[in-house]
Amino acid sequence: MEIVAILVMPIIFGQWMKTFILNFAVRYGANRNIIIKNVDVLKKASKINAIVIDKNRALMDGKLTVTDIISYNDFNLDDVLRYEANVEFGSNHPLARAILDEAKKREAVPSKPVEKFESFAGLGIKAQVNGKTILAGKEKLLKDNEVDISKGGEVAEKLIGEGKILKLLAVDGVFAGMIAAADTVRRSAKNAISELKSMGVEVIMITGDNFKVAEVVAKDLGIDKYYAEFLPQNKIDHIRMLQNENRFTAMVGDGSNDALALANSNVGIVVGSGADIANRTGNIFLTNYDPNDIVIVIKLSKDTAKKIKQNLFIAVIYNILAIMIMAVVFYNSFGWRLRLSVFVFLISASFIALAVNAGAFKITEPKLKMKTPA
Repeated sequence: MEIVAILVMPIIFGQWMKTFILNFAVRYGANRNIIIKNVDVLKKASKINAIVIDKNRALMDGKLTVTDIISYNDFNLDDVLRYEANVEFGSNHPLARAILDEAKKREAVPSKPVEKFESFAGLGIKAQVNGKTILAGKEKLLKDNEVDISKGGEVAEKLIGEGKILKLLAVDGVFAGMIAAADTVRRSAKNAISELKSMGVEVIMITGDNFKVAEVVAKDLGIDKYYAEFLPQNKIDHIRMLQNENRFTAMVGDGSNDALALANSNVGIVVGSGADIANRTGNIFLTNYDPNDIVIVIKLSKDTAKKIKQNLFIAVIYNILAIMIMAVVFYNSFGWRLRLSVFVFLISASFIALAVNAGAFKITEPKLKMKTPA
């Protein structure tokens, strides 16, 4: 009975070391502002072979600046900026912040309260300002409301070709103008995409922006698959399509706009501030806004899974060898019965091997650190 107990002990100890390794990995992430909700999430992350990434939140700096303001139909530039600022007031979207910053610079700050506010996911806003009905958003929003935007077609095409994001404006059904803003790709994004591809992870970029804007960013980052003009439901549908193809899919986005897509993915990775951690739709939170952290998460999870498998192998092999040595080599061949002290020695050696292998996880830490290109 004592020998049976001793033979089982390495497996029990191996399970304890599994918990130790997983908890160590979670703490490792936390020290780098990568918040992993629990150890089960870390285990799932090692299976990721496809990542759907929201362009604006995960790959861009998010520091949009207004580059162009164009007005039409007897509206002036300040009119366009003021109406836009009115309906965007209080929003945390990068484009909204850029418009509000520009309004402050030009002293075109919103002064009238907004009434009957309606938000259309992925399209824009409808509201009333000083008794006038305002539409602010994408071309589709204005067209769906039968606003003639033909006057701005040529200019819009030129701005989009430059990779700029547009917000169009209509007042009481009349096309008033548009605002263009530009963003820059995060310095570490190209390196992160390259690392993910080298690990065999397929990267798919999605965005609600125009196709031309998406194309410019995708080519710059070396992303082969990208989709533009996506609404929230399109993101969910695409994730489900990948899952139906037996792809273990992660979604990288923000905790509010991409909440449903994050919830439908196998692993939801939220890029955001500490306040976003309260959002339950995410499993992993990257508070540094660094795309390289996506790589660290996957490398960390794969290293963790590898160490756990190694320890399981050591524990199982110990049992097999111990039984073979006792039952076959010594007893059947020589009629010897090994003393309990021998088994105690063997179990001690097994514990040492398991502990050393688990401790070696720390040695792999430097390999997980990613350098941001200059």
